[in-house]
Amino acid sequence: MAYLITETNGESPKRFPLDKELMTLGRHPDCHIVIEDSSVSRFHSQIAFDGQDYFLEDLDSRNGTYLNEARLHQPIPLRDGDRVRICDVSLVFRNPNHTQDTDPRGSGRSVRRDSVAGVADATMIGNNMVVWDESPGEEEGSTIMSHMDLGNALDSRRRTKVDPTLKLNALMEITRSLSGAISLDKVGPRVLDCLLQLFANADRGFIVLREGSAFRVIAAKNRSGVSERQMRCSRTVFEHVMQTKQAILSADTASDSRFDSSASIVDIEIRSMMCVPLLSSEGTAIGMLQLDSIRKSVAFREEDLELMLVVGMQAANAIEKVHLLQLELAQQQLQHDLKVANEVQRAILPQKRPDLPGYLFYDFYRSANQVGGDYYDYLLLPDGRLAIIVADVAGHGVASAMLMAKFSTEVRYNLLGFAELSEVGHQLNQAIYNWHLGRFITMILCVLDPRTGKLKMINAGHPLATITRRGGRIEMQDVVYNGFAIGMVEEARYREIELDLGVGDAVVIFTDGLSEQVNTAGEVYGSDRIEREIKKYADKGVEAIGKGVIADLRIHSERVPQADDLCLVCFGRTA
Repeated sequence: MAYLITETNGESPKRFPLDKELMTLGRHPDCHIVIEDSSVSRFHSQIAFDGQDYFLEDLDSRNGTYLNEARLHQPIPLRDGDRVRICDVSLVFRNPNHTQDTDPRGSGRSVRRDSVAGVADATMIGNNMVVWDESPGEEEGSTIMSHMDLGNALDSRRRTKVDPTLKLNALMEITRSLSGAISLDKVGPRVLDCLLQLFANADRGFIVLREGSAFRVIAAKNRSGVSERQMRCSRTVFEHVMQTKQAILSADTASDSRFDSSASIVDIEIRSMMCVPLLSSEGTAIGMLQLDSIRKSVAFREEDLELMLVVGMQAANAIEKVHLLQLELAQQQLQHDLKVANEVQRAILPQKRPDLPGYLFYDFYRSANQVGGDYYDYLLLPDGRLAIIVADVAGHGVASAMLMAKFSTEVRYNLLGFAELSEVGHQLNQAIYNWHLGRFITMILCVLDPRTGKLKMINAGHPLATITRRGGRIEMQDVVYNGFAIGMVEEARYREIELDLGVGDAVVIFTDGLSEQVNTAGEVYGSDRIEREIKKYADKGVEAIGKGVIADLRIHSERVPQADDLCLVCFGRTA
């Protein structure tokens, strides 16, 4: 048998068996369950049993009956564990014959019930939970009292019942209130404060903005009569206003069939409602402003809607300006952050070229954006050898720059920990692969012994290095095993080769941003043209080769934006 049991603090709970088909709860001695509390109505509510389910119903009580903290407006079937509150008395419904798996509300009966956990969307405004209706409702049979196009609201040729002085005062008040507001958190509440002062018959208000395909309540104000714990907005109303760009006035929503499926309107018993679209300067609907009343004796009139349109237009203007200001501030902050990131990245790259007797070095670096993913470095090893590295993180921008910074640390660590370049490459590959970033890095890593001119090299998917010999002969690094890019394959291996650098020999290493830069005709610069420039300046030294290639690239790509990061490193033996 089902029963109610009281929830008490420290007192013994009382149990009330539901052993009759109809049981009343209230203050009167004739009630089946007597609640001795002066705030409880004499016949407050009742529980009816239809042979299958128990239904809780409020009997037009003064202070209402609550089921799981939602006020009842029609009979609702009970399920095991439901909490019934009558004023300050809480009771738990228990029914051993019904569990969560046999919920009577799933039996197909036409009973409306909303719970916070079941709604599609919820927003916290201060201490209030503002919850959306899930269902948009039907479009047929609307009995909305009035539609009004926002564009015609202030047409001087249109006859209006609103006192022009009242309009002017409203406009001045909202303008004064919004002056200096630089955030939506301040604009929304100020608008609603003004509206609730202008409309003494309004009980609550909302400002809702569209954000892509979603909606966001930026402000909600409640004067009286609506539970502070949960306030509901109607998705039905919002979508209608946003689609039509029309203001609507409904004098009695209870008889308006458009809102039949809107739980927020039915549950809270909204009686009268005004909604106006918030239009941008380009005429796009960016949101909605709503005022409503739950009192039967109060109804908004058409002149109220006209006045609200005046405020809505000013509010939309303020919201748009604040939004643009926030975008501008965000852009300024982004530019500042990128500037700092550029300075940090420049600090990671070499501050000066190596000073090795008998050798010369030249390098050029320019990122496509404020930060880039190309990387080069010179690292003097403890035994006197010099490591030269040129690398290119896939893509460019902030993400590539951050990976490049991390990769530079890994390079230094592994060069100090492993003697063989093939093992250094393997360890770098394992580290990048295990980060699971979905990015890879091409790289040429060289170690030069300045005493002997011996040069060891590995290539990880990078454009081939060019070696120019004394007398102008060019050797492409095609004899080297060109391994997978770092981070692309888990067990990638890299073969090390050794070259001899003689007096007058030079090595040129570049990233693909240089060879793939296009001109106005869409033609890439290409490795053939790079090789031609290297031959042209081969007998003039390392610096002449590097500067000659960069100068020719500028001629090629004149009037074309740089598409990718550029990096070029040249070094050679002079004595």
